[in-house]
Amino acid sequence: MKFRILAQQGGVHRALCKVWFTRRDASVYLSPYCSTGEFFFGQSKIAERKATDTVDYRTQLSTAKPPHLSIHESGRVHARVGQETAGPLRIPALSTLRGQHLASVVVERFDAQPVYGSALRTSGAERDLVVPVEDGVRTGRFAIYANADGRQFATECGIVFTVRRKSIAGTLYLGMRAIAQDPAGFDGPKHGLTMVSGWDPTGKPGREMPYIYLRGQ
Repeated sequence: MKFRILAQQGGVHRALCKVWFTRRDASVYLSPYCSTGEFFFGQSKIAERKATDTVDYRTQLSTAKPPHLSIHESGRVHARVGQETAGPLRIPALSTLRGQHLASVVVERFDAQPVYGSALRTSGAERDLVVPVEDGVRTGRFAIYANADGRQFATECGIVFTVRRKSIAGTLYLGMRAIAQDPAGFDGPKHGLTMVSGWDPTGKPGREMPYIYLRGQ
């Protein structure tokens, strides 16, 4: 199944990212939509006692073909296009997570994302999920949580994916929450969307956290 995440603002639908699953197992795949077709991906880390990080995304891998971020059921996380790969990093297996923060998708400017003008798909193997965005909100992020023990998360999630596969006992629930964000710091010449994952979601605060990033602009 493939799901296209769209933001609806001012009566306009804009494509943000695609989330999909295969029949093989409970792995999660994400890829960004962008306006100019420039993509960058790589690996970085957040130092101890820091909550944010700044990285020059242009210094690692770049491509004109859309890469994807893979969060495998086993806990392997990487970004890839063709033979070029960032990572892998290792996190606990998804079947062991109990509502932890698994990944984030940061939208620098909603009005810079490509307009989606096709009819919305609400059935079939590829579907559209619409997230309303209030007028005047320029920047936002989507936090993704995982729970293999129930449909509960630390915060209310507007979108919940239900994944059942023979490779795991029970059901994996993935919650996605939209969060408005301060637009300060996103005033560069090009705007885009960045997705990050690969840190240990069960890790203790204060530890250095490596992560994988993937950006489209």
